[in-house]
Amino acid sequence: VASGVPRAAVSRLEAAARASVAVLGAARALACSQSARMAAPARSAVAKPQPAYFVDQKKGEVNELKALLRNQAVERDPRRKREVVKKVIAYMTLGFDVSRLFSEMVMASSTADIIMKKMCYLFLSNYAASNEELATLCINTMTKDCQDSDPLVRGLALRSLSSLRLASTLEYLLPVLHRGLSDNSAYVRRNAVMAVLKLYDLDKSAVKESGMVDTLRERIRDRDAQVSASSLMVLGEVLLDEGGVIPDKDLIVHLLNRIREFNEWGQCTVLGLVVKYRPESQEETFAIMNIIDGCLRVANSAVVLAAAKCFLRYADMMRSLKDQIYLRLKQPMLTLMASPSHEIRFSVLKHVDIMVSRCPGVFDDQFKQFYCHFNEPTHVKFVKLHILPELTNEENVYELVQELSEYVDDVDASIAKRAIEAFGRIAVKMPSGADGIINQLLNFMSMDVEYVRTQVVIVIKDLLRKYPDRARDVLPALPRCMRRVEDPTGRAAVIFMLGEFGHNMRQAPYLLESVIDKYDDETSVQVKINLLTAVLKLFFARPPELHGMLVQLLTVMVNDTSDSNLHDRALLYYRLLRHDPEEARRCITCPKDQVTTFTEERLGGLRHRLYTEFNSLAIIYDKPSDQFIDETHMQSSFGSANTIEVGVDEDVPPAIPLSSPAPGDSSGPSSGYDDLLGFGGAGEGSGSSAHSATNGGRQPWSL
Repeated sequence: VASGVPRAAVSRLEAAARASVAVLGAARALACSQSARMAAPARSAVAKPQPAYFVDQKKGEVNELKALLRNQAVERDPRRKREVVKKVIAYMTLGFDVSRLFSEMVMASSTADIIMKKMCYLFLSNYAASNEELATLCINTMTKDCQDSDPLVRGLALRSLSSLRLASTLEYLLPVLHRGLSDNSAYVRRNAVMAVLKLYDLDKSAVKESGMVDTLRERIRDRDAQVSASSLMVLGEVLLDEGGVIPDKDLIVHLLNRIREFNEWGQCTVLGLVVKYRPESQEETFAIMNIIDGCLRVANSAVVLAAAKCFLRYADMMRSLKDQIYLRLKQPMLTLMASPSHEIRFSVLKHVDIMVSRCPGVFDDQFKQFYCHFNEPTHVKFVKLHILPELTNEENVYELVQELSEYVDDVDASIAKRAIEAFGRIAVKMPSGADGIINQLLNFMSMDVEYVRTQVVIVIKDLLRKYPDRARDVLPALPRCMRRVEDPTGRAAVIFMLGEFGHNMRQAPYLLESVIDKYDDETSVQVKINLLTAVLKLFFARPPELHGMLVQLLTVMVNDTSDSNLHDRALLYYRLLRHDPEEARRCITCPKDQVTTFTEERLGGLRHRLYTEFNSLAIIYDKPSDQFIDETHMQSSFGSANTIEVGVDEDVPPAIPLSSPAPGDSSGPSSGYDDLLGFGGAGEGSGSSAHSATNGGRQPWSL
């Protein structure tokens, strides 16, 4: 009003301003509501993502790589293109499916860059089987490269072409192979030899009908050692049905004269062929041994073991030099045992174990090399604990016993058990030290370790079978054993000793009576069977004391149907006693031949077969090769021509049952038991079969 503007105009301006503010507020509210509605689906999508296994995470990367491989700018920049191809190979190595780039990689293989060509050929060889139609596109490029002036390119192309493994490549591969086998470059010839094996896997007839076998025989005398070794290996596979490569004198002389030119695996191949060759004279044998003696000084364990196999073959051919040959092999084997690799050490120890059993005494002076170390794995300690008893003699028996006593305290239960078993093997081998070892084992009974007590009574039970006169030292400890041993196997061993030697022990019947009273609580069939046998044997030695126990035990066992073997055995003994007690006494307590050797002490059967397959997986697996190798492959690889021939009968000797009664006269006074059994006629008409108990239920200690 002061400025001269009419009041009506001012009122109109104020109304217009208020209307504008209202419109802006409504627009802002509408925009907020729309943005909220648009954000709701987005929040829903975030809350419920699509499962990852429905999404190709690398789809974008593969498409990007395909675009880069087709990009003209990348094509003009060799360094950038190499990086793209390297990324493709990296994805392939990680397991991503990049087969969609097959056609692009085919085009990329046409390059002068040897590094990129190698990566492209690697890609094509990997995906050729899944893209057989597209793979034919690269055949022309590879065939052209096989005629390149650069031997690296020729060898690479030949190896890649044979790696396609496609039937459609046969007509192109055969002429390339023939040229490659006579190429001036050793690298190309070596790849051509290995390509023959790939072709043989694809089409056997194509190799044999094209004359490549004769060409491979010529390549054995190739001026390059690696070509020669490769030819030997390939011929061994191609001639598998014919027994492999049959060596003659000229071939052996040629290979041995240049054996230093071969690498380690080539030397193993040559030595494997030498094993199959039989020298014509002793002078030729000495000449061969002098040459391969150098192989014993190399660091590679495979070469040393292959050479050792040759020496062992000649040791069996010349028995007068056997000890000298084994002495020559001792130091190389001990050197390999010091390897930092536990796997090599284990393999060498398994072979030494076989050698020790073949020629005792050779390693005795080095027994300390077989002591267990704290940082060695369990499987290495197992083999050492198996070898140590074989190295025992009069001079070192005390030291070995002291060392084994330390292992009994080991925190590993399996090591402690093996150490106690080693005590038993030493006592069997050294009768002069049996008394001291048995006393040491009895001292272990005071240890508050269940598995030690159990293993001790098992070993003592076996020792008493060979040394029954030592029972007088063991019997006083049996009551304590019955109270402290809880393992069923250990309790069965204690009961066995009570039955065998209880006639000299006043407490024996009462110890067995406590077990009979708890028969229903006993769950081990092994304990029950040993209890029945022990009570019956002790009955014939001390009838008045055992009469009631035997009646009670037979009554319970005849009615026990939980185990057929247990029931049939009890029924057999019952019928035998009903038929003629005197005849039963004669059968059950008959004199037994004294045990002089156990099955494990004999060299025969399994260990003999393992020796004939020295330097093979049979030694590691402790089983003959025919149990884990196909029969057709064994005809050449593990046939008679490639095994060590020895003059020992290969038949497996009968096993001596360790749980059978020990030798000794357990017959006591026989009067007074004829009329003590008052069972009446019960059970006479039972139709239960007793034939399963005729062998006493004894389980042989099988190899």
